Amino acid sequence: MKRIGSCLLAAMLICVFVLTACAPAAATQTPAAATEAPAATEAPAATEAPAATEAATTGAPVTLEFWAYASMVQSGFGEYMKAQIADFEASHPNVTINLTGKNDDDLVAGLVTSAASGTMPDVYIDSTGNGGALLAAGAVGNIYDRWMAMPQDFRDQFYPANIAMVTPQDGVMYAVPYTGYGNLMYRNLTVLRAAGIDPSQPVTTWDEWLAQMKQITDAGYTAIPNMATTWFGFGSIYSGIATRDEWGIDFANNKTLINPDEWAKTAEFLIKAKPYTSELPALDQGMTDQFIANQLAYYFCGAWCDPTFQEAKKTSGLDYDWALIPGATADKHGGCSGYELMSINTKGANADLAWEFLTFMVGKDSMTKMAEAVGQYNANKAAMEASAANSPLIAITMKAAEGAIYNTPPFFIEPYPTNYISTMQDNMTSIYEGQMTPAEGAAKLIEDLNAVVAGRNQ
Repeated sequence: MKRIGSCLLAAMLICVFVLTACAPAAATQTPAAATEAPAATEAPAATEAPAATEAATTGAPVTLEFWAYASMVQSGFGEYMKAQIADFEASHPNVTINLTGKNDDDLVAGLVTSAASGTMPDVYIDSTGNGGALLAAGAVGNIYDRWMAMPQDFRDQFYPANIAMVTPQDGVMYAVPYTGYGNLMYRNLTVLRAAGIDPSQPVTTWDEWLAQMKQITDAGYTAIPNMATTWFGFGSIYSGIATRDEWGIDFANNKTLINPDEWAKTAEFLIKAKPYTSELPALDQGMTDQFIANQLAYYFCGAWCDPTFQEAKKTSGLDYDWALIPGATADKHGGCSGYELMSINTKGANADLAWEFLTFMVGKDSMTKMAEAVGQYNANKAAMEASAANSPLIAITMKAAEGAIYNTPPFFIEPYPTNYISTMQDNMTSIYEGQMTPAEGAAKLIEDLNAVVAGRNQ
């Protein structure tokens, strides 16, 4: 689930708090948090578990408030969540888990505002991309001591890179990584065959891909959505030539990490692909409809789109599969990746019980059941390795996530400037429409993004 919209909303909400002085402490401490991370050094009170409530120790009734994305409480994922909650409640007869689903924007807004009012839920899920905003709002606490108190074999279950996301410095950890995605290239096999393309022959480079796009268009079909107008589109292409270190923001030095040469090459590829491209962007409903109707060859999305296509397979005979998004060379692949987190209200009266519930939900057993129930990729490495053999979708998502650029790194440092993503989108669109050459556009992008980053606190 890409969650980029909620990341930008979170940053905007923080700006609102600063401008209205609703949270003066967060407003005045945010710049220091970026460089000196006072929250990290002042966090021991949060890491030390509050004294357990009498209800938690005597068996008196306790209700834990648990906030999650609306998509996680519906359909198959919702059934999985409710089953896990029922298992936990069965072993804790005095405990009730009140699961509340919220839309992306409502979830992050609710966490920011409830942090200000002291009414945060006991346990919550959100995007790692919102980490900087949650930190600035005081919505996350340091759970490092709790994490280190867990057995080594439990901590070893998780991907080190995902743990690093939520651990901005030594001794500071704000959440446990939960679910994630690596976006894929869905292939309409009917369209490929009609264009004379053998689906069993993989496409591994941009040049090979462009040749297939021409063949598809010559046969009367559309090859790809417009990948130039959204970060999810051009980011998926840029990832096929750049590295993770060439994406995101260096807050300490007030600059973007985007490589201008790779940006220019990404733009050049998109311009070459323009004759074979729809006017509609990636993830547009119109593109979904065209893919299902056997008019579009390639569709780009994470595993969360698969249930839609599975249903179309049953009802209309859609014939499709997944592949990695081609990179500039055969040793690279494109795509973006992102992750959700799970954390607790470290200041809450039920923090101990909340942590026990969290570790139950993110452990190998629970995460393996998630993969089996809904095919959801997640950050528990042990669960993914156990599930990949029986789930081709999990297996390819693991490959897609490996090495793909993250959505909005670094995490838990500062909120992204609200116009950072839009500056990228405007720049790529201008190059794509011929208003600048790729080289000119790349140089301007770096200049503009550096100005955005440097001026973020003004």
